[in-house]
Amino acid sequence: RRDARREGREGVEGRNAGRWTRRTMKKSSGIMNAGLTVLLLLATRSELLGCEVALVNHHGFPCSLPTILKLRGGRTEDKDMVMTQMDDVGVDALDDEFDAAFREVESRARPQRGEDVGAQAGQLARSCDDVLEEVERLVLQHDFDAAELVYMDHLEANGEDVDVMESYALFLWSIRDDVDAAREVFEGILRKERRRVDIMMSYAMFLKAGCKDLQGAIKIYEDLQRIYPNEASIYFATALMYHGVEGQEHVYSGDEKYKLEDIKNVTRAVELYRNAIALEPNMTEALTNLATVLFQESINVTESEVLFVRSLSVDPNQTEALIGYAKLLSRVCDIDRASLLFQKIHNVTRSAGEVQAEFFYAYLDFLVRFKAKRADPMRAEAMAHVLRCEPSNAMALRMSAFDMLQDGDTIGAITLVQKALLSCETPDLLLLYSDLLFKCGKNHDEAVKAVARAMEMDPLNEKPRERYLELFGEEQELIKVMFDRALEFAAAKGCVIWTKRIEAERTSRLIRFAGDQEKEEMKIQLQQLAASYPHDFDLVFSCSTGFLQMKEHALAQRWLKHAVQLRPCSSPALCKLAQVILMDRNDVKAAYRLLKRAY
Repeated sequence: RRDARREGREGVEGRNAGRWTRRTMKKSSGIMNAGLTVLLLLATRSELLGCEVALVNHHGFPCSLPTILKLRGGRTEDKDMVMTQMDDVGVDALDDEFDAAFREVESRARPQRGEDVGAQAGQLARSCDDVLEEVERLVLQHDFDAAELVYMDHLEANGEDVDVMESYALFLWSIRDDVDAAREVFEGILRKERRRVDIMMSYAMFLKAGCKDLQGAIKIYEDLQRIYPNEASIYFATALMYHGVEGQEHVYSGDEKYKLEDIKNVTRAVELYRNAIALEPNMTEALTNLATVLFQESINVTESEVLFVRSLSVDPNQTEALIGYAKLLSRVCDIDRASLLFQKIHNVTRSAGEVQAEFFYAYLDFLVRFKAKRADPMRAEAMAHVLRCEPSNAMALRMSAFDMLQDGDTIGAITLVQKALLSCETPDLLLLYSDLLFKCGKNHDEAVKAVARAMEMDPLNEKPRERYLELFGEEQELIKVMFDRALEFAAAKGCVIWTKRIEAERTSRLIRFAGDQEKEEMKIQLQQLAASYPHDFDLVFSCSTGFLQMKEHALAQRWLKHAVQLRPCSSPALCKLAQVILMDRNDVKAAYRLLKRAY
């Protein structure tokens, strides 16, 4: 994205700005035009998450706007679809609804200050409107230097105009790619105005997506909750932050995803989603996200299904909820209902003309999980679509390669994966290549090298790590070298929680080689780690495993119970807890109940 921006100021950003503003920017109140300019500037970036916070969603906007607000990835086909919807609704109708919505936001966000101040505000709004209209015209002409001069001239004469200052800050970030200058302007706004919901949420979005200052963004969201405790959109935006990677794929990728793990707090995310739903029971995004986190984190699968059904009762064709519900049914092995639901999703997305890559990924996972027959009519389409979107997708290539193996084409299967590795080497592809070589009895050394290379590429990925230990056994020196490399990798990424998780797992694996004095030190270390990060399931579970290795049954039981509180449906945690109860108290009935839950 950064390279694309640097190719020229008349690139994708300018074209997007033109496409969006021609259909949305009309002369209206200053506050409305300020909000729409924010939308324009955010539309110049791939990250469109800010649209919802800048325009303060869930305040009566027309049905087409939430579609815009959901455009996380900024794909061209999505934008074209939205433009068609906006044409269908009619720009004039949108103007009327925008005016009403922003009047409501303005009345709530700005305190009454008397008639004189009101008259001054009206004058400033008219001036703001003219400035933003001129900026719009210049941005559409790709004359960004002239647009910046308009901003600067106006702010020199009207230094109190926070709406134009906000628009200018986003201009500096989105058009100029100057995060430091944008932050300086935002800080100038905050010295004048700290109670405007739209501005504060816009600043939080800028900190999150522009500066990657996650803690700063969370602080603003948490402060806004105290100031405006009845705003569902604030709770929802904060929940997305605590949700972690699953809620932020559209902003964070690659190395940046590790930073999200430091602020991830599933318990807090669930609480905030519930708060949003309590204020707006039909907020489909919150219903769907809460349902997703409850089953993905093994918290409450039954409630998750209820929430998916509830979300779909509000919007029966909501693809995010349909796909999430189908994944849940697949997870609980309800094959018939999952299959019917996948077919419905296929029909819905096909009739709507949408390209739903997420659907095909989920369906492929379902096919792999239940080894569906090759005759399945959607199977070939799903594989073809996924490979078009992602030619190196390991799941689709695995299916294709193993189809070839069934047909006796061993060389073809191996060649298929080798070609994919030449274009894009990933840990998953390397593990697939290793699996194929082992299965075919070909080149054992090369298979081992593929596993080692996968582990080298992503030392935090437990799949290649486990595979390597299976091949060579859990030798003390091997474990030390492997986990020291992972610790070094996590530290380089600046991710605290991953560093602590690796420390806990490393200590737990090395306990069997330790003497009595060293074991005592390890016990203290694991206790400190678990007490310092009690919200992180992976870390708590690793510590519990270590206590079990030491035969510290009381500590193991305490922290395994805590792990089960974090993830009540986690089979590994339930089974470990059953094991320690059986060993410590010989309580067969309690152990049986836990194993039954795990099953």
